[in-house]
Amino acid sequence: MALSVDGLNTIDARETTAAAARKWVLGPYETVTITGWQTSRIEARRFEFTTEARSYGQALGKTANLGVISAVFFKERVSTLRPDTSNDQAGRRAPAPRLSAPAEHEAATAAAGGDKKARDEYAATGMGRRTGHAVTQVWLDLEDAPVQTVNIRYEFHPQLVRLGILPPTPTADPLQRREHAQGFEPGFCPEPPRQR
Repeated sequence: MALSVDGLNTIDARETTAAAARKWVLGPYETVTITGWQTSRIEARRFEFTTEARSYGQALGKTANLGVISAVFFKERVSTLRPDTSNDQAGRRAPAPRLSAPAEHEAATAAAGGDKKARDEYAATGMGRRTGHAVTQVWLDLEDAPVQTVNIRYEFHPQLVRLGILPPTPTADPLQRREHAQGFEPGFCPEPPRQR
């Protein structure tokens, strides 16, 4: 599976075609959670939803595809694996990484800030904290054409409302609120939450 976030490969941050990209290897019916940018054979940096200005793509100067997650799946042509040749000087391309074990899932969330700021900000993905994520590298002979492609566009709530994907939050009219006000409510005075 070639996986890109904001147009950047999650293994090496390169902008390539899916066929040329380094890929994650999954067995039949296997699932895995990729939680971050792979920064070495043993470590990743967590995906962190943030603004375009604070994104990993902006830090690398690669902002053309912010807000898109793409997964492209290929089948293996031959079921035999070749040994790791990443240190071979014969000019062979680097092998694709294989997950040694699924990573634990941790949802990434971000607050866009105040109302005006939230309307002017667009979602992107940054680099979060370091996490252990050991991988091994293998060489696979894959079919040329993908068997499935999944593209996900993500955005902050105010932009989803502007796009018509989510309904707008109803705003209370202060005058109407005051028109429906009553003088007395039954019961006693509640204590404020901080003083209990």
